[in-house]
Amino acid sequence: PPAPAAGESRASSTAADNCDPRNRAATFTGRVALSFTGAARGEAVVRITGEAYQSTVRIDVATGTLLELREDRYLVRVSVDGYRSVEQSVLVKCGQDIALPVALVGR
Repeated sequence: PPAPAAGESRASSTAADNCDPRNRAATFTGRVALSFTGAARGEAVVRITGEAYQSTVRIDVATGTLLELREDRYLVRVSVDGYRSVEQSVLVKCGQDIALPVALVGR
């Protein structure tokens, strides 16, 4: 199925198991589909900061990526050489898929 539109979310098929506190294997995660417009190629440095989690990943802007993150609010900062940095806040809810399109604008 296609990714949800910006700001929309959709429950995943394993949400019941993943989000059930009685399930000891539950991960309490959601997924963020990161996509890029405005640049056909390049490497994005993506810094993800939440209350209890922090990471930096490198992503090909031509393909984007799917991030699996624990339930929390995150600040996502994207930097690509030759483009303005972009910051967006995202609320990850257990079992939901969130589209996070990033529009890159040249400097």
